[in-house]
Amino acid sequence: MANKFYETDMYEPVKGFFQAMGYKVNGEVRGCDVTAVRYGETDGSLAELVVVEMKMSFCLQLIYQALDRLNVTAQVYMCVPRPAKINGAYKNMVRLVKRMGLGLLTVALDSPARCVEVILFPQEGKARDNKESRSLLKEIMGRALDSNTGGSTRRKLNTAFRERAIKILCVLEKTGPLSAGELIHRHGCPADSYLIMYRNYYGWFCRAGKGIFGLSEAGRQALEDPAFAELVAYYKSCLLQSTFGWESK
Repeated sequence: MANKFYETDMYEPVKGFFQAMGYKVNGEVRGCDVTAVRYGETDGSLAELVVVEMKMSFCLQLIYQALDRLNVTAQVYMCVPRPAKINGAYKNMVRLVKRMGLGLLTVALDSPARCVEVILFPQEGKARDNKESRSLLKEIMGRALDSNTGGSTRRKLNTAFRERAIKILCVLEKTGPLSAGELIHRHGCPADSYLIMYRNYYGWFCRAGKGIFGLSEAGRQALEDPAFAELVAYYKSCLLQSTFGWESK
């Protein structure tokens, strides 16, 4: 029986492909399967933003998604598994993708190497400067880790907002209830810590006094949730290494 593959199987090869060229890669950012950013060597400014949309076959949904991503950058790739043979349908696909000014990648899922091949490069151009592109870049920069797998469906996805909340959870678990000011100034938590705890979007926090917040039972459970394990381990490691202002007691 032939192996059954999924979009997520293409993510690691695509991620490695762009990382090898110096890009910072993230999966599942504001609906984009893959984002890759590269910065200037001299001033650190954004040099390139790439978006990749993956599907197990060439279809209209893939075309619609890729065309929509042109709102944020001209560097948009479609990505599909490498075909078993080059036939007329494949050649027509390549011709259409080229006409649209999009890029095309294939992943050799039928090979242990799972190499990525560039069939077409996208049209020349940089990231757009609009509300949508700025929102996408803000989300990318707000993530400490790439903890999502591109192409994932029906699973919890980590966002920059969720990362900030988990960072607060890790500190509160260690210290007990604190004020937002203590979290920010003593422990390097985000500037919007008060709003995160006050609005309590996930139900992870509870009031422990005037302006003081601690962990709710849901918050303690979140720290044990396998979906957040990588982020929790990262921030607990930061606490131990004093890399975001932790003061030992």
